Amino acid sequence: MKTLYEKSLGLTPSIQIEGVGGSLQIKGWMRSEIFISSDDEQSELIELEEGIRLRTAADCVLRVPRAARLQIGQVAGNVRLKYLDADLRIEQVGGSLVCRSVANLSIGTVNGSLMLKDVLGSIVCQQVGGSVIARHVQGDLELAQVGGNLDGRHLSASLKATVGGFSRVEWNVFNGHAVTLKAGGSIHCEISDALQPQLTLRSGAQEIHLIQLTEKKHLTQSTHQLMLGEGLYPFDLQAGGKIIFIVRQAVLDEEEDLDAIFNEEVNQISESVRRQFQTQMEAFQEQMDRFAERMGKWGAAEAAVVEPPPSPQFAAQDPSARLQEKMRRAQERMEQKLAEAQRRSAQKAKLRFIEKIGFGRKREPTTEKVAAEASDEERLFILKMLEQKKITVAEAEKLLAALDGEA
Repeated sequence: MKTLYEKSLGLTPSIQIEGVGGSLQIKGWMRSEIFISSDDEQSELIELEEGIRLRTAADCVLRVPRAARLQIGQVAGNVRLKYLDADLRIEQVGGSLVCRSVANLSIGTVNGSLMLKDVLGSIVCQQVGGSVIARHVQGDLELAQVGGNLDGRHLSASLKATVGGFSRVEWNVFNGHAVTLKAGGSIHCEISDALQPQLTLRSGAQEIHLIQLTEKKHLTQSTHQLMLGEGLYPFDLQAGGKIIFIVRQAVLDEEEDLDAIFNEEVNQISESVRRQFQTQMEAFQEQMDRFAERMGKWGAAEAAVVEPPPSPQFAAQDPSARLQEKMRRAQERMEQKLAEAQRRSAQKAKLRFIEKIGFGRKREPTTEKVAAEASDEERLFILKMLEQKKITVAEAEKLLAALDGEA
């Protein structure tokens, strides 16, 4: 998208969006700048005395101050609104409308579905072609005509709605005046026993289920009236199907056992570390075995390795201490192998010396003897370089092979 506008007009600018040919997204932020981008480079944007007026033929995205005053005309696609604290007015939405963390909202027509969450104010909508999903609406909810279903939970205030399909509504607290709900299908309603409603239930299927704590009633009649407590709030429910009305005990939200959750996570992490550590140690042991085989190929005797006694369980040890112990043992085995290689090399050099000069005879050192001693010294030097990791095993093998060829 191309940036069309970026300017600061204060914390409470007036923004009029007359028409959007595609989808519209508006998100509030704690800044005074207005940021507008769109796929339509020919968008009409007019700066007014207290704000701006916008019309675009493509998708459009706005970032506005949270307290901006918004008026939205016709939007061909979907609309998403988030983090807006001032009152909003929308005339028509061709797709679906999603609102989260908004204040009072006045809506004309939504051809798709309407989804509401964390609404601090009231919602008034004339027509919704699809279904309505509402969560945590603190203000009054008025839906003149809903073509689909209604699913409203954690409602807090009055409800007035006419729904073509099924309806499910729940109240934990009630700060409203009345509930009037008419549904073409069935109605499922749950309230807390702290509420004291005056019920008028009308079922087109002549099937009414009343569940009050441990008491259950199944009525095969079309109308039933009941007063709970002082009957402070009228609840008028009319369903084309059956009605299920549930009164449950008010229970405060239980606090999570953070210690239990923490201990469970620690155990999972410990098990993961144990498996990872075990895998690394097995790979290290395999590398040491391969190295011992390579040393055996060029004449070093394999030193006998005495396996240590079984160690305690991993959970009772410090992983770093165990790793250091493993490394120490591996170093000891390496030193044993190098010492053995040095001893055998010295022995071979001595035998070659005896063979060349003859047993019990004294003669001046020959060129061959000096070369043999130099070769042995070079071989020990190569082994020292390998021990200090200055050369690789493959390079050491090549150097030793070259010395043997020269000898």
